[in-house]
Amino acid sequence: MMKIVFIVPSLSGGGAQRVVSVLANRLSEEGNQVVIALVKKNKSEYTLDERVVCEANPYGRRVWAQLRFLRHLMKKYKGSVFVSFATYQNMYALLAGIGMRQRIVVSERCAPAYTLDGRAYLEPLRRWLYQRAEAVVFQTEEARRFFPEKVRKKGILIENPLKVDLPEPYHGEREKRFVAFSRLDEQKNIPMMLDAFRIFLKTHPGYVLSIYGRGDIRGQLEAYARDLHLENSVEFCGFCEDIHVRVRSSMAFLSSSDYEGISNSMLESMAIGLPCICTDCPAGGAAMYIRHGINGFLVPVGDSEKMAECMGLLAEDRQLVQRISAASVKIREQLSVDRILKKWEELFAAQSSGR
Repeated sequence: MMKIVFIVPSLSGGGAQRVVSVLANRLSEEGNQVVIALVKKNKSEYTLDERVVCEANPYGRRVWAQLRFLRHLMKKYKGSVFVSFATYQNMYALLAGIGMRQRIVVSERCAPAYTLDGRAYLEPLRRWLYQRAEAVVFQTEEARRFFPEKVRKKGILIENPLKVDLPEPYHGEREKRFVAFSRLDEQKNIPMMLDAFRIFLKTHPGYVLSIYGRGDIRGQLEAYARDLHLENSVEFCGFCEDIHVRVRSSMAFLSSSDYEGISNSMLESMAIGLPCICTDCPAGGAAMYIRHGINGFLVPVGDSEKMAECMGLLAEDRQLVQRISAASVKIREQLSVDRILKKWEELFAAQSSGR
């Protein structure tokens, strides 16, 4: 039996949180002791196995309070492998572990050049701390190359597992609808997507763009859509629990991000046969899985003209849509939960045995 403590800000949505919930459930089902440390918010949007223990932080959200909480857990769960997700939690976990003799694995979940929120002065600290980790899990090779050799040597690439309850791929006539589902924040560059859709509509009227998700800038995005006179063609749908059922018959999924780790929305769309048009953004997640024109489309970051062009290709060629769809669903086997779980289990076993 392995003892694993996952460290996350909360379980209130997000790609990293979903991965933690999947791993925690499967590991606990196999008889391992699994704990999830909720460092910032005692909130969960995921159903967890009853054997998974959740530890809430009683001390507060300030840095010193998070460090106190993590040191408390390292004493309480001595001998466990601690696995942290998200850059700041990674750094806090490694700081808290100084002098504690705990095995700490950290995972970079996004493009590392952007995850310090412009605080470049923290980069030397992050690089020094990551050298103290037992292992650093990356999602892409590009993300690993960002770090110095001493960190890269500790690096291991583990992809995101797909959701286990995705609907079957859609085979039939598609709606005149493009879709996007993600957080509504600056990173996603939704204005670029709206610009592309406006260009596309000039030659392909009658289509709708449905944008699902929550975020602080929804009002700004709705105002920008009105400025582009798209209020009758763009709908902001908010959060939707059955999103994959809702979107599976659409024409394509759009992602206009300036940077990403690996977009779970993109992977899930591919798995249900929904053609994807995504920006080829750092840290190379889209380019790892999309072969341009074969199982999706890659466009340069910020290039609304190119995105509109790819939308037009799909709208004008239904056979192309079918070919893209058939090729994209092959990702189901590549990113099955069993295959990805095995990689994590091998990592945990190596840490638990002291190798």
